[in-house]
Amino acid sequence: MGIPEQQRLIDVLDQDEVLKVLSDDRFVPVDYGDRHAALGDRLGLDFSAITFAIEHIPLCLHGERHAESRKRMAQVIADGRARMVARIPEHVERRLAPLRMPGRHDAIDAIVNPLVNDLISDLIGVKLDVGPDSNVSGIFSQAAGVSKRKRMQAELQTLRERLEEAFGDQGVAAVGDRVGLAILGRDATLGTLSFSMAAHIERAEGAPLSTVVAEPTPTHTGVPYVDRRPVPGMEEVAAEPQRRVHLSAFEEAENARDRHKFFGAGIHVCLGRPLTLDLWKHVAAYMADCDRQVRVLELRTRKDDVFRCPDIFQIEVV
Repeated sequence: MGIPEQQRLIDVLDQDEVLKVLSDDRFVPVDYGDRHAALGDRLGLDFSAITFAIEHIPLCLHGERHAESRKRMAQVIADGRARMVARIPEHVERRLAPLRMPGRHDAIDAIVNPLVNDLISDLIGVKLDVGPDSNVSGIFSQAAGVSKRKRMQAELQTLRERLEEAFGDQGVAAVGDRVGLAILGRDATLGTLSFSMAAHIERAEGAPLSTVVAEPTPTHTGVPYVDRRPVPGMEEVAAEPQRRVHLSAFEEAENARDRHKFFGAGIHVCLGRPLTLDLWKHVAAYMADCDRQVRVLELRTRKDDVFRCPDIFQIEVV
């Protein structure tokens, strides 16, 4: 049982229109908090950890609350960025080691998931050790059933408790902002990294990876679209439908600068973009220096109505 959506919806696929909607302050994110609160009340379930997280995610807010949340979250990232960037080479060297090991590998379990856990752990200040099927980023889903939402509640409650133990003396916002960062960064990074790595491998066409010039930025995004609704109560757009804004439109851009636009625009541009670019720079360099031949045996996108992540990513190294 998902959360019903009554608002009419249209797809925005043109690159110029995507940027226009993203920068238009008459359109704001959909109200994820009210959706979960209503579903919890109807079913008599506790979704308090989910609603707590939503209250601290800029993407879920608008107006002054959005600006305040975004400012705090940006400060958390800024405070830890130097430390995180210093550790990325170590993480990449350790986690991408299977690319030099002959044989078949589950790239999700062996490479991508551990690497994303490393990055998010450095970001939020506590160890994030979740499996590829973690549901912490599922709060944006309309289609997730009750069992998934109950698991999401349990995972987020555990994460909140661990962060309260580490940062509770700094206040509620210090905990909530880090929960929000884990949610925003988890599946978005996993999807971006997986599909961009697969694209690099496939470009080599069976030759050693070192024969391929590495792309300077990720080639694919784990966030193919975001939804925007008219500002509640604004008569000017009251009759306008909700927009599904396809960020994946920029994957077709010919240069890296334009491809950057799939990180968003305006007041909702991705706060984690610099960290993602830092991570990709080292991942791409590692692959471009790898003299092994690697093939993608199977790459399958998981069923997900928000993020684009693989549920199968099998490779062979020879």
